[in-house]
Amino acid sequence: LFTPLLTTHFYIKNSVFLFWYGILLVGGAYFRDITSRKRFLQRSLMFKQQHQIIRAKTVNARMQRSFLYNFLPSSVIEELNLEGKQDLRQSSFDTLHSLSKLHIGVSMLYADLVGFTSFSAQADPFKVMVF
Repeated sequence: LFTPLLTTHFYIKNSVFLFWYGILLVGGAYFRDITSRKRFLQRSLMFKQQHQIIRAKTVNARMQRSFLYNFLPSSVIEELNLEGKQDLRQSSFDTLHSLSKLHIGVSMLYADLVGFTSFSAQADPFKVMVF
């Protein structure tokens, strides 16, 4: 029952099966590699975006701090930092009111005076203060 024709037919059938099986393995490995590369690129992009967000928040925090130091005395800012480190929910109107200072005979005016910038650039500092 062992004939060369059956043996040849058997080898051809098995070699075709192995060929298609190999194609499937290579295709699966290819798609797995593509998926892995996409995941890698997504993660690297996410880390880059996180780094940009952290950098932007740091710049924003520095800007806010510099604005605060321009408008408020450093003692008030230090007290606000201490209050903020304890618990943000506890900062109420009373806490903020306790930070304010009373100065007798001092008034503050926030206004936009037309032509004041050009006047103050040309005038003597005493005249600007009296104006």
